[in-house]
Amino acid sequence: MAVHWTCCIPRECINIERSSLLSDREWEALYSKAEEYLCRNDDVFDDSIRHVVVMNTIQHALPGRGVRSLPLAVQRNEDDPSLADVAILVVDARPCEFEAGFQAGGQTREHSVLARLLGVTQLAVAVNKMDAIEWLQERFNEIVQKLGQFLKQAGFRESDVKYIPCSGLTGVNLIQLAEKDKLSMWYKGPCLVDRIDAFKHVQRPLEKSFRCSVSDVFRIGGSGITVSGKIASGHIQVGEVVAVMPAGDQALVKAISIHDDSTQWAVAGDHVCMTLTEIDISKTPVGSMLCDPSNPVRPVLKFRARIIVFNIEIPITKGFPVMLHYQSVNEAAVINRLVSVLNKNTGEVIARKPRCLSKQSTALVEIEPARSVCVELFKDFKDLGRFMLQSGGTTIAAGIVTDIIQ
Repeated sequence: MAVHWTCCIPRECINIERSSLLSDREWEALYSKAEEYLCRNDDVFDDSIRHVVVMNTIQHALPGRGVRSLPLAVQRNEDDPSLADVAILVVDARPCEFEAGFQAGGQTREHSVLARLLGVTQLAVAVNKMDAIEWLQERFNEIVQKLGQFLKQAGFRESDVKYIPCSGLTGVNLIQLAEKDKLSMWYKGPCLVDRIDAFKHVQRPLEKSFRCSVSDVFRIGGSGITVSGKIASGHIQVGEVVAVMPAGDQALVKAISIHDDSTQWAVAGDHVCMTLTEIDISKTPVGSMLCDPSNPVRPVLKFRARIIVFNIEIPITKGFPVMLHYQSVNEAAVINRLVSVLNKNTGEVIARKPRCLSKQSTALVEIEPARSVCVELFKDFKDLGRFMLQSGGTTIAAGIVTDIIQ
């Protein structure tokens, strides 16, 4: 059974500074070496073996070639972090660069908290660009200490967080242990790929009712339509009937494939493509939920949720407009009631009916989407009970569904 992981690369890691000691020819040769390295080890990062969810990818400007994407040993698969089971957090080891991402409002902090709120419990921290600081152990230890304290507060267990010094540009300590260099003098741990392979398998809710959120819909000739998505719970077999919500129609599963390989069945955790018949494509838009007809998910017009507010500039008030990101659904919504402010550690009510929610607060709110969405209670389906809220393209909060009102 596959383990799906996400690579969290803060925006502060995107730009790479050109050294004044390198000529254009030497600089381009260095990039060519890095690209050759990734191509040569393409099988190691094959997404049929390791399934990747990329939250941000690194982009570097190459002289005379504009902007080119050069990910740190990852390949793009999906963009939804809620699909991930484990995560890789990439931080920049250079002076001031790590601090820029780690300060209040930095993306290192935001991505760490977001990954934890969306269900990720295992984390590998790739301390990148160590070659730029001559592989200094003191700097590595400083980053581990600062980040370790924060990740513990964010909810990660110390035993589930591992730190790997590496260089994405030169490939050192990515797929094999460093030998006979400055790193090997003090680092005896695993390389990045070995750490990925050491992630523990996640327990899947196989015994619960079938749920699968549709992330894409298309036709590939013949009869029927093909939908893709991750099975959140339960199992499915060819020949079974599924309910498509919120449309309320039913469809027959004619074929199932996992990573282009045909199969007769699939279970929770699998990313699948299913060919459905006896239903029109207009009834299965992206964001639909395939489920067990005997226990279908209910379309919801209003729900109550516990949210954690991030480092926002404008306080959240009653009637605050947001974009609700839930599984594959992106739906306009309104926070139409602020129920209470909670203690983030104990969950106790601090204040009832607050006038606004400030940054770093935890609260109970009521959310009303513009159209009905198929959500589940967090206590019943953890993977289907999490969501994010955005405003102006920025993630302002994340939370869990605690009660369905309407």
